[in-house]
Amino acid sequence: MQIPEKDKVINWINSWTDNTYIGQRYNFSVHTYVKLEEKFILVDDENISLPYEIILIVAYSQTSKSIPSGLELVEYHPTTEIELVFRQNMNLLEVRGQFEVIRDFVNTAVIDSHNPLSLAQSFFIGEREDAQRNSIVGKISKVIKIDDLKSALKGTYLTLSAPVGGSKTVRLKATLDELDDLGEETDPLLNPVLKDLLNNQDKSRISFKFRGSKYSFAITKSGGLTFMQYAPEEVVTYVLSKINKL
Repeated sequence: MQIPEKDKVINWINSWTDNTYIGQRYNFSVHTYVKLEEKFILVDDENISLPYEIILIVAYSQTSKSIPSGLELVEYHPTTEIELVFRQNMNLLEVRGQFEVIRDFVNTAVIDSHNPLSLAQSFFIGEREDAQRNSIVGKISKVIKIDDLKSALKGTYLTLSAPVGGSKTVRLKATLDELDDLGEETDPLLNPVLKDLLNNQDKSRISFKFRGSKYSFAITKSGGLTFMQYAPEEVVTYVLSKINKL
């Protein structure tokens, strides 16, 4: 998400009354706030900040569950964590964690005009019509086409996935051998199918190289990213810097 002033967002979170923010399905409290050492990586002759300030937030489900304990049932409220990641020279807020928890926190915050996070706008990876339906944040700052992001990373496709308008078929997903360009697929039947998927894709998977090692991520329906294996902070920062410039 794009935010106008990260310091105001951080101060607001750290000033919650009784360290509690009430969402629609979860209650949130700050577990840890840390300011890290300033570190940067060079991307396209520009110094890009690695994570500098991080807020770890615990989310408590408002709905209780029951588990057996001996001969009794004990009720408890499931908890999970989300991370808010801020960088020095990027006006982006990166949120990590379970999607439904992130959605509850962000949705609640952006419709409450009494906090600085309400000014956040979404960076959506995908098509504009999908952004209007699926973005967590209603205000859209930027829509980045999946193919443009793939090109910026000099990446390749591992999968192409898109909705289709068949009488019985509603979605197709093609598993690929690192496809860079449609011209690489020479089969006369498959090529037009891949072209249609490419033009309408919404949840594809991209592979790319960073400093000689391969990484990959999938595009989520909500226009975010899910890395398919552990990715060092330098890798995540590199991808975000490309998104920020598109």
